[in-house]
Amino acid sequence: MSGVPAAVDRPGLAASGDQTALHAAAAAPQSTLLAWAVLAMLWAVQVPLFLAMPITNDAAVYDIQARQVWEGGVLYRDIFEPNLPGVVWMHLLVRLSLGWSSEALRCFDLILFSGILLLAAGHLHRLGASPKLTLWGVVALSAFYFASSEWIHCQRDTWMLLPSLGALELRARQAARLRRSPRAGSVFGWGLVEGLVWGLAVWIKPHIVLPAATAWVIVAFDRRSWRMLAVDACGLLLGGLAIGALGVGWLVASGSWPHFTATLRDWNPRYVKAGKEHWTLARFVGMNVRMFPWPLVHLAALMGAALVARNWLRRRKQARPTTVEPGKESDDGDRWLRGLLVVGFYVAWTFQAFFIQHLFDYVHAPPILLGMVTVAVTLAITRRTVWKYVAVAALVLAILVSPLLRSDRLGGWTAAVRQGSTPELRDRLRRLATPEWQHLEQVAEYLESQHVKSGEVLSINDAGVHFYTRLGIRPPTRFCYIEQSYFLFPEYRPNLRQLIQQTPHRFVVVNLVESGFSRDDSRAVADDNPLSAPPLLNTKLNGAYPWSLPIVYRSGPYLVFRVEGVKGKLLLPAPRRS
Repeated sequence: MSGVPAAVDRPGLAASGDQTALHAAAAAPQSTLLAWAVLAMLWAVQVPLFLAMPITNDAAVYDIQARQVWEGGVLYRDIFEPNLPGVVWMHLLVRLSLGWSSEALRCFDLILFSGILLLAAGHLHRLGASPKLTLWGVVALSAFYFASSEWIHCQRDTWMLLPSLGALELRARQAARLRRSPRAGSVFGWGLVEGLVWGLAVWIKPHIVLPAATAWVIVAFDRRSWRMLAVDACGLLLGGLAIGALGVGWLVASGSWPHFTATLRDWNPRYVKAGKEHWTLARFVGMNVRMFPWPLVHLAALMGAALVARNWLRRRKQARPTTVEPGKESDDGDRWLRGLLVVGFYVAWTFQAFFIQHLFDYVHAPPILLGMVTVAVTLAITRRTVWKYVAVAALVLAILVSPLLRSDRLGGWTAAVRQGSTPELRDRLRRLATPEWQHLEQVAEYLESQHVKSGEVLSINDAGVHFYTRLGIRPPTRFCYIEQSYFLFPEYRPNLRQLIQQTPHRFVVVNLVESGFSRDDSRAVADDNPLSAPPLLNTKLNGAYPWSLPIVYRSGPYLVFRVEGVKGKLLLPAPRRS
């Protein structure tokens, strides 16, 4: 009876426990197919809309910087940038290979995000998560990203997540290797590779150092040999230094090095201080309202991280360290250590996002993505089935209240497929109040009719950087963000005013909504004159730049001033009539 199941001889057992197991096994493929179907439908519907959305101001600035570098300009000298140059290198790669359209950049962003999904799924698979749980995790990550505003897409923080998760995978494998009495050469070599990957992430944004250090400390806490840990640390350090040396070499060869160091010394302390000054309760609430309900994942993720850490510590106390067979792929200790690495990485990243970085939406997108992965890790390790259903229910509710299923968004799908990203469609899909793309396009067409060249158009407001990319021209000063620079660096206002005085531009563009006017007030006209200033804007201040200059074009909230004679003294914010 070797081929006959024992349950055949015990009908009662077959009718109870075994039949339940058979039903569960039969239902598993069906639930997995459902997850695949939801994921496929989500991507089929949302990808065309995602590609047609506008890109954010920061992405436009990095495009301007990349173009200037490609045309022989010197980064940090010819155009101001307070950050490391890694993202400019990435924009150069994208633009020279895929072109300068917004769809090309968003396509690249989607490729990187797909890599993030694959790495996250890989971590879950190696933790023993079922295909169904892994797929629903990917659905959750995709739903959040597609539902996010354009301020989150094509940003350094999410791009940095790809090499970071890759390095975390190498760290988990190195941790398993250190548990197996490895050869020093193997530990050093893989540590070197991992250090190279972490180094790439640092050039994108240095804030990755804290999560990376946390991952190493977790592995060190599970130490088997101080000697091997030292070898591992040497490999990591050498790999990071190698990538650092290559980046510094580019800065020196391109002539950017002295201007880069001057930026770090003279500008960045104030930039960091401004970030802390803007960390207010009002801004925090506003950010969470814009991203609602996805930030709520932190509540579950932090509890899950604590649960995984507690269980790992209990297991570590109960079990003696043992040497695993060299040929064995994994064991239960490896699985729990990998889980601890993932949740520890999430906690460290979330900490630095809240307490070190600026309170911007895109800064807090990766912690939410990692929070979802942490929830899935907790479910995979603890295997509490009831919580899996709670998680799926929460995901369904989040999708229902997010913009993903709104009729005005879904109604643009056909146009997105047929026409791509147009000003009309960008206005339909945008989540931010500015810019208003159809009016921006009308202003751009007017400026084209004036045959403007590089250096002849100056935008006061931050979102006006899109005029430079739309017209294919360079800004007249090294500062793309005039208004932001004016308020972030008050001690440099005299220098900024002098710089504008010395710049021979022909036109100034202002978006009154960005300057603090309401939508209706920005569009109001006086005496039925379409070129008159809005009644609430004070244009009677002699020598006030640009408000005392003549208005030559208006469209929606945009005013175009023509520079004539003496420019006057830069005055911000926009003056109002009393």
